[in-house]
Amino acid sequence: MAIRIYSLAKDLGLDSKELVDLCARIGIQGKGSALASLEDDEIARIKKHLEEKAARLRLRQRKF
Repeated sequence: MAIRIYSLAKDLGLDSKELVDLCARIGIQGKGSALASLEDDEIARIKKHLEEKAARLRLRQRKF
């Protein structure tokens, strides 16, 4: 089920522009606006990326 970037950004607590930029950084092409739609596999890639980033931050915080 497709979902708009602005809607997913709201659900994730992110700014729409941040999510558009994230899509470009992780290789999700053609998503240059908050009105663009994301498919289930793209949403899964975004969530996986964000979860891995959060895990790295938690690990880094434990070291200090």
